[in-house]
Amino acid sequence: MAGIVAGATAQKGKLNQAKSSYDNYNAMTSLKQTEEAQKSLNEAKAVIEEVIAHEKTMNEPEAYLYKSLIYSAIANDSTMQDAASEPVQVAYDALAKAKELNKENSVKEEDMKIAEENIYVASYNKGINAYNNQSFDTALKFFKVATEVKPTDTTLYLNTGVTAEKVGDTALAIASYSKLAELKYKDPAIYAVLANLYFSQKQEEEALGALQKGLELFPGNKDLMITELNYYLQRGEAAKVIDKIAASAQADPGNKSLWFALGVAYNEIDSTSAAEEAYAKALEIDPNYYDANINMGVIAIDNANKIVQEANKIPQDKAQEYEAKIAEYKEALKGALTYLEKAYSSGQRDRNLLSTMREIYVKLGDTARAEELTKELETL
Repeated sequence: MAGIVAGATAQKGKLNQAKSSYDNYNAMTSLKQTEEAQKSLNEAKAVIEEVIAHEKTMNEPEAYLYKSLIYSAIANDSTMQDAASEPVQVAYDALAKAKELNKENSVKEEDMKIAEENIYVASYNKGINAYNNQSFDTALKFFKVATEVKPTDTTLYLNTGVTAEKVGDTALAIASYSKLAELKYKDPAIYAVLANLYFSQKQEEEALGALQKGLELFPGNKDLMITELNYYLQRGEAAKVIDKIAASAQADPGNKSLWFALGVAYNEIDSTSAAEEAYAKALEIDPNYYDANINMGVIAIDNANKIVQEANKIPQDKAQEYEAKIAEYKEALKGALTYLEKAYSSGQRDRNLLSTMREIYVKLGDTARAEELTKELETL
């Protein structure tokens, strides 16, 4: 009996030794004593493995807690990266074992939380580093661990979704973005991305459900409405969504995004005058609305091109009629510039916008403005 008690006491002493070495590691780290810190952490690692392996302490929840703390410290310490293979997973598994064995609550919940936070930090940082190094499969592995530790962290689901798309794992990307939708993530783009992923898998009902959920959270969001519009356009059912957008715009007439989306819808079915009217409504609300100005400019350019096509059909012996038509063409181009210059004044610099404006100024003979735009293009 004395021998048994002595053996158990010795192993308890070993556990205390591992705890002491771990505490010393933290102290030396705070004092920036790197060599001493490494030595203490290596000692803690060696001793805790001995404790875990011994029959007297192999079922002690505190032993697994400290194994988790020690290995997560290894994972988080840049000077200790070669000290153990897969330290994040080892730490995670050890913590799971500690929770499984902690039936009598001998280990405090707050200590478990510290271990969880350490594992989260290690797995998140390693995931980000792997992603930045384009090791996407490795990144996904670490994001998975971090998500299991913090299942309500929306950043992790976003990172996992983006990374899953990178490796072509559509199912995982859908699962990740669906979790964001379930958590009511505050970014409408997520719902559009999720819908498009569903569409790519021919899951149309789920895609429309994602769009609907997004529109409930972000009423009048133009990207979500246009994603929905594109779906119905492909099915030849544009009228269905146009009526829906028009009704929304009438119900909320001060929402410029609704009028813009309605303009896009009419554009798609070549109802140009109706599109212009809708864009004009959007510009009444916000004269500096970039997208609406751009689209109005494009419509004006299309109209100008139709005029020049008419001019080119005029017989050569009707020079006066031709010149009148060319003058009309130039006036239409000036009308387009009114909108494009408004978009330009917003401060956004898009190569297509600058190139289009430069081409128009060349046609109008304003070489000075065209040269300014050329120089600006060279800086982009």
